[in-house]
Amino acid sequence: MTNGNKRYSTAVTTQTNESESDRIPPYLPCLECRHPTLRAILAQHGGRCTPCYDAYCRSGPCGSGDSMRPLTHADKLAILSRLHGLSRSIAASNAADPKGWARRLIERAEAGEQVSPSSLRMARAALPARPAQPDIESGWE
Repeated sequence: MTNGNKRYSTAVTTQTNESESDRIPPYLPCLECRHPTLRAILAQHGGRCTPCYDAYCRSGPCGSGDSMRPLTHADKLAILSRLHGLSRSIAASNAADPKGWARRLIERAEAGEQVSPSSLRMARAALPARPAQPDIESGWE
């Protein structure tokens, strides 16, 4: 027996007939109702059986009870009109004060609200340098 044949025969004898996936049972319990369900279905539905997954989908976002039904054409039109109204109001406020976002951001930071350093840096860069506040105690005017 040559070295190559020894290595092959050793590899064949050390292999098991049972693979990793064969050791896991084909049915596992659903996370919600504990009903035995095929692993493939659990993998598709996030660990839930089909009835529990359907109930989860019907429950709505964040358990609000709102149905996650498909939007009708009328629903889509209502959403678009609201968004259009919002965009017009934002555009109008920006036309009146195009750098208002920067002023509001700096005011929030000065009030103690946590603002990301990069946002604050961009807001300060967008605004012209403010004159220093007069020192009232020294009498400078």
